[in-house]
Amino acid sequence: MSIQTILAIYDGSEGAAARLDRAITLARDHDAHLTVYCFELDPSYPPQIYGGGVATVYAGLIEDAQKRLVKSAEAATAQLDRSGLAYDVHQRFCFYDRVAEDVCALARFADLTVLSDPKGLPLEETLTRVLEASLFGAEAPTMVLPTGYEGSVATKIQLAWNGGGEAMRALRAAMPLIRKAGRIDILVVDPDAEAIEGARVAQFLDRHGIAAEIVPLASNGRSVSDTLADHVAVSGGDLLVMGAYGHSRLREFFLGGATRDMLASLPAPVIMAH
Repeated sequence: MSIQTILAIYDGSEGAAARLDRAITLARDHDAHLTVYCFELDPSYPPQIYGGGVATVYAGLIEDAQKRLVKSAEAATAQLDRSGLAYDVHQRFCFYDRVAEDVCALARFADLTVLSDPKGLPLEETLTRVLEASLFGAEAPTMVLPTGYEGSVATKIQLAWNGGGEAMRALRAAMPLIRKAGRIDILVVDPDAEAIEGARVAQFLDRHGIAAEIVPLASNGRSVSDTLADHVAVSGGDLLVMGAYGHSRLREFFLGGATRDMLASLPAPVIMAH
């Protein structure tokens, strides 16, 4: 499997251009088509519940939001024009719940979705739903870029291995990136039976021509997420491959607490699959 289509979410917030640059670099490295989704939330409610001056105020808010969307799409298009890549840009002015639906539909036909870590961004709740839609709705491999991250991506790759099916699916999804890097570290926290499985993963990768090293990590009372984050930071890793875990609620999947903790503490990009 190769990466032929990348979906990038352009939220228009501070640092959006830098995050799009990361997606452009990935698309260029893999000679991939880049699809960019720009959105702006409709700040209104059904107009029939308003009257007089209140409706006028909301008309102004809607106009401002539409102008922001046009400005974001124009900025993204100019950035993509300079890249020389094959691309398409989707603009959407819509209510909160439609954004996740749109992303799910687009991500279903992409090899990789790239978006910001939602934590701390103005649209944190919406972007969290977008992340969940890509991972659990479209079941697409998803790369999350930490806010403000300006380093390289996927030159020193590490796998968070716990012997689970999600971790193996994430590994398979990341294989095009791993092949390009040529090697990977397999991180095992407080290894026991997982170390045996880790050896099998190393053998699996070796047969693909990829050098792999098992790196046992002692938690020493820390959480798994903190143990992994500390090692990634100290070792200079620039992509962590990990499984994503969620909880089912009313036929929808939501990010589990452990996955949220991992995203909150990581100093480098992460690619996840479910």
